Amino acid sequence: MVIKGSEWILSKKFISFLLIMTLVFSNAVSVVFAENSNIHVISDETEFKTIEGEILGSVTTVTTIERSEGSQGVKNVITESKKFNLNPEYENNKNYTEIFTDTLTVNTIFATYDYKVYVNGELMNDKEPSMGLRAIDKAGIPSVCHYYSNNSMTSYTFACYESMNYNWVGDHAKPDPEGSNIQKQATASNQWFATAKNGVDLFAMQFSTFDTALMSLWIEVGGTIAALSWSTIGAIIVGGGVAALLAGNVVNQWSSAKSYLGNAYSYIGKL
Repeated sequence: MVIKGSEWILSKKFISFLLIMTLVFSNAVSVVFAENSNIHVISDETEFKTIEGEILGSVTTVTTIERSEGSQGVKNVITESKKFNLNPEYENNKNYTEIFTDTLTVNTIFATYDYKVYVNGELMNDKEPSMGLRAIDKAGIPSVCHYYSNNSMTSYTFACYESMNYNWVGDHAKPDPEGSNIQKQATASNQWFATAKNGVDLFAMQFSTFDTALMSLWIEVGGTIAALSWSTIGAIIVGGGVAALLAGNVVNQWSSAKSYLGNAYSYIGKL
């Protein structure tokens, strides 16, 4: 469940800015064990830039994980807050403050002792890879949700799936599209253009956060697992320790990415 600001529509001036998120991650990702041994905190800070390299600000993420063990498995209630800190030249600009808005997310991750993983009651199932979308640009994630312009940047093509699963098959895991697909063409004069475009950017940013969380887990387990899967993630969560916390954070970031994808799909549908 994501609690966030109202939907927004940006000006043509901001549209021309062609914002594409480029993430620079802090090396100081910390895991804190609170006085209560069942409550842990993970925090990190990320800068975000334009494609030209101009720093817009940073986002501070604090993730609190409350772990409990029961007869059927291990439950993590994960509360994540994202606080966007815009640089002074942007902090009073409505075009930026309405898109980079603070959020609070609460998810319940449950891993059974036979290593099944549930997010808010939904079972995470592994699946075979599919071809997905074919795209050549880097705005969004080509296989799931993206946009690209013509050479003169006067017209944009949007394509997006309503949901995604994770394809763990092969050396490099990647998002796999699911559900209905929508494709639209639009120009900057469309009132939903900026909303759709930046919705895709936010999805890509969140997926990068998930990817970083996955890499942190990979490093923690020493890169010894040949291919991660939801059942493997479940086994790590059940096992306890720092790796279990990082695994819980991986699932939480994945859930947030799916939520942002759903938003982007909805915005594109309004074009």
